[in-house]
This record gives sequence, structure tokens and C-alpha cells, in this order.
Amino acid sequence: MRILIADDSAMVRRGVIGLLSSEASWEICGEASDGSEALAKARALLPDVILLDVSMPGLNGLEVARQLRREVPRARIIVMSQHDPAHLLPGV
Repeated sequence: MRILIADDSAMVRRGVIGLLSSEASWEICGEASDGSEALAKARALLPDVILLDVSMPGLNGLEVARQLRREVPRARIIVMSQHDPAHLLPGV
């Protein structure tokens, strides 16, 4: 399984890579530090899974996820956040 990690924090990306690297069948195929870079890399690399930070500079993770659903439809998207979901999605 090929995984793209998109988070504006290099420290978070390193930590996620460290956690996921222990699984032999998972390949970290790329990293992105903002929404535009995440879109470009997803289009080019066609990962199976995309881990997206919800609050990145430029295009946020939710905007990126909407575009990826149209452009890279077979990829599974996991949105990560350090924020309380009630602040991001009113009514949840």
C-alpha cells in the first residue's frame, strides 16, 4: 500500500512516517507540507491512502479532500487533526 502524508509540520510527518514504517507492506511514497503540494503529489504519485492534516496553509485538508475525490477517486483519504471536531464541523 502506497501512502502520501500531508501535514504542514515536518515533525508530525516524521512521527507518522516512523509509526507507519514498521509495516513492511506499507510504502511512504511522498510527503507534502501544504494543500497545493498534496494535490500535486497525489496526482503524480497516485497513492492508495492519503493522510491529510485538516489545517494546512493555502488549501486546507477538507478542500484538498474534495478535489481528490474527483481527481484521484480510488485513493482512500484519512483526515487528521489536533483540533476538536466540534470546532471544525459545527453540529457534530
